[in-house]
Amino acid sequence: WRGFALPRLLAQRSGFVSSLFLGFMWGLWHLPGFLASGTPQSGISLPAFILGAIGLSTLATWVFQNSNGSVLMAALLHFMANFALNALAAPMLPFALLLLAACIVIILVSPAPWFASPASSEASRIPAGRPSGL
Repeated sequence: WRGFALPRLLAQRSGFVSSLFLGFMWGLWHLPGFLASGTPQSGISLPAFILGAIGLSTLATWVFQNSNGSVLMAALLHFMANFALNALAAPMLPFALLLLAACIVIILVSPAPWFASPASSEASRIPAGRPSGL
């Protein structure tokens, strides 16, 4: 998601819209896990999970943009979220709300890159299809 879709979305849309779209799609990507018993997703609320995916996607967009397009840093953020949810047994809804609160803080602190048009935004500084990877 971060190395392929995000740079292309950021070239045409704001960071906020790109994050909302990718977060929703990321949440739906996990839909089969909600339908199969025995998976980590089978015991949690799908709306809370999608809300958390949108929040985590927004944070991952911020990490991606502020690490010069590093997919590795976004992947480490994803790993930390999975660790908190699975190994530490964090409840999904409070975790999703915490992610959204972190997003609000990030957006309030630096609103320009989130809502600016791609042509005037630093979001377009990472060429589509050319994330640094590290």
